[in-house]
Amino acid sequence: MRSPRDQYYQVFLHYDTHSIQVVDPDREWTLDYHPPPPTTTTTTTLLAAMSIFDRINLPPLLLNLPRNRVIAVGLPVVLGSLGGYPTAKVVKSGWYEAQRAPPGRPPRQTFGIVWPILYASMGYASHLAIKAFDTSLSPATKDAALTGLKMYWVQLGLNLAWTPLFFIWKQKGLALIDIAALTSTVVTMTQTLHEPTEGVSTYLLAPYCAWLSFATYLNGGYWWLNRGMPNGSLSFPRRGE
Repeated sequence: MRSPRDQYYQVFLHYDTHSIQVVDPDREWTLDYHPPPPTTTTTTTLLAAMSIFDRINLPPLLLNLPRNRVIAVGLPVVLGSLGGYPTAKVVKSGWYEAQRAPPGRPPRQTFGIVWPILYASMGYASHLAIKAFDTSLSPATKDAALTGLKMYWVQLGLNLAWTPLFFIWKQKGLALIDIAALTSTVVTMTQTLHEPTEGVSTYLLAPYCAWLSFATYLNGGYWWLNRGMPNGSLSFPRRGE
């Protein structure tokens, strides 16, 4: 055993984990120091959102569905198409045409082109998320991928809920709350899945984030410009009407 005056220590810098390790030369003890991550508004918001979604337990079915690439892409496309079917009649109805539209509203045909592409993109992003969860050896990466997948299913539910809120029940205010929550969830999901998917999911989800921001503006415009006007009776268009 060396005397205290002759004692020296080995210091290791771990750049992958941003930590410092001090080791006694005789291997009698080891000290690991992990400095806290820098605190920013974005980091704090992201961590808070992740802590909320960490409490959600996904059933095995929702973990297995995205593992199949075809199902992952096709499921949101089919659900989105089925959810949008009843609105075709409402869009052509007198109620919708009587609404004051905000500036910049695109032609109706635009939505039928954009949404299938976005549904397919988000579906493939879910496939990349579960793939990262299954193959990564890093616990942090697996946790982020799983959290992102939880956000995916939550945002899909919010997405599918918006159509009946706005078009069927004609509740523009509730629809605005829904799409605001949807946009926030998708933006956080995009940030969460960036590292686990090595940035590929960001390319898939960035257009979705941009479109949702625009759709939120449109929803807010409809709500503001038509405030005070009667919503009309609840109507569920029937086939053949």
